[in-house]
Amino acid sequence: MGRRGWEHLPAEVRRGIEERVGSSALQVQEQTGPTTTAFSGAIHAGLESVFVKVVSQDVQAESRARINEERLSGLLPRVAPRVLWRFYSFQWVVTGYEYVDGHPARLYPGSLDIEPVVNLLADMAAHPPPGSVHFDTLAARWSRIAPWRTLGTGSPKVLDAWERRRIRDFIDLESFVFEVLNGGTATAHTAIDESNLLVSRHGLRLVGWTWACRAPSWVDSALLAIRLVEAGHTPEQAEAWVRRTPAWRNAAADSLDAFAVSMLGLWVLRGNPGAGAARRYARYRLIGTEEL
Repeated sequence: MGRRGWEHLPAEVRRGIEERVGSSALQVQEQTGPTTTAFSGAIHAGLESVFVKVVSQDVQAESRARINEERLSGLLPRVAPRVLWRFYSFQWVVTGYEYVDGHPARLYPGSLDIEPVVNLLADMAAHPPPGSVHFDTLAARWSRIAPWRTLGTGSPKVLDAWERRRIRDFIDLESFVFEVLNGGTATAHTAIDESNLLVSRHGLRLVGWTWACRAPSWVDSALLAIRLVEAGHTPEQAEAWVRRTPAWRNAAADSLDAFAVSMLGLWVLRGNPGAGAARRYARYRLIGTEEL
């Protein structure tokens, strides 16, 4: 459906939001940057603020995830904003979240935000909230997509020479990581990036829990390593940071290798802008160099 500005949302959607915030005199701060929603942004009404996301029910995976998010929000870690309300209007799913007044964490080399991010992930892994059994597994989600198997049969042009040479190995690693992920018992965020890590005056908050699932406790730290490479760190520097989280440090090396390869396949398949960083990191994990 594409992104819409506030003024281009259906009138019934805007009325429903106004009713829930208790005012028609709103200040709207639309979110910029990549998003899968039709609309997302902060709605300010007097002294009250709420963060709103609007998703088309035509985007079935997205709308199902929003519905599950409300059902499971009480099982998320305390750093997750609360789901305040949700309503449905014809083809739209509209969700209001606790508003977090903060700026995205900066992950570039030398940033003072990195240490709090690492500490947050370490704490989440060490003190998981109860109820992860109610979440879908990351293994089930990825196995439905099977990125490397899909790439190997239908999209060879998007692969580089190294990936084409090793496609059979990557399919095997993908099958292995499904087994590894299936044994996880922690609640993982699975969408760690700068935009979902908000630095507020009350501390660091992790937002965007729509795709939370059950996985090993090291998954979010392993994803952070790729995000650090994307932000300009070398793979060695990135791993020096995530090594501070006991969950990542205690993970089996072959599991981390397979995860890195699987993330690369997923991002290549989806055309993610971070695929280059994932490629450098996967090469480093497998052959000790990031050179292409």
